[in-house]
Amino acid sequence: MTDNTTLPGTGDVVRDKDRTGIKTQIVLLDLNTGGAEALMDGAVPVQGFDAHDASVTKNPVLIGGVASAAAPADVSADGEAVRLWALRNGAQVVNLSAAGALMPGDATTGLRVNPQSSHLRVTVTPTISTSLYAVADQIGGVMTFANAGLANGGKGRIVNAVITSRDTESPVIELWIFQVSPTMVNTDNGVFDITDANLEAGIVQCVIEFVSYNKTASGEVSFGQIRGQPLSPGAAAGYVCGAGATSLYGIMCIRSASTYASTADVVVSLDVRRES
Repeated sequence: MTDNTTLPGTGDVVRDKDRTGIKTQIVLLDLNTGGAEALMDGAVPVQGFDAHDASVTKNPVLIGGVASAAAPADVSADGEAVRLWALRNGAQVVNLSAAGALMPGDATTGLRVNPQSSHLRVTVTPTISTSLYAVADQIGGVMTFANAGLANGGKGRIVNAVITSRDTESPVIELWIFQVSPTMVNTDNGVFDITDANLEAGIVQCVIEFVSYNKTASGEVSFGQIRGQPLSPGAAAGYVCGAGATSLYGIMCIRSASTYASTADVVVSLDVRRES
């Protein structure tokens, strides 16, 4: 067979290409002036364009085929079309901060339009006092639970909380969670008190109670509860990180007097489900 087909009756010629006995039509992509021809059975070259000026061609890219390895150019003017790239990679990219960065993708489909949530356990060992903690005292200082958000201002849910003690102390403890580091009136072993301005700013995300302990050979462990209910996916505590951070912050308040043997006796862990 030969290339191109002449239509009977009109004599018009249809542009096509003979592929060992099978004809593939050739089309003209006229997204902007000077559009190029392309076969419809393979990679289709598409020209980007400026919505304000159709004569301006920007960022050629192949759709359905192998594109150039060059990174996309920055496009900042209003109305300019940009090419979208997805890097097929087993590692899921989360943050795209560099100019010309590739969009996140996965190992199966390339483009990852709706990233799944990400689970993380964050553990902090605060420095505490070995003096008596009276009821309503603050235990240690402000704790930072890093990377609780996938990006600045990220959100998620606390699905589990654990406090372990390296000796036999088992006080009732409240763990207050904040979206930004709170301003405390006192320090460790002082009365637990947050400034009124902080409270009124709405930075408190939740309060987790630790009310019952299970003893092990080396110490004790308590699982956090919210409103008396064990933390679970159905009763998880939602949170939003501060606008300029990916961390959550915590302060412990003791509700039954206790004395610890070491300044590193308490370890606090949060299991968070980060959401995009």
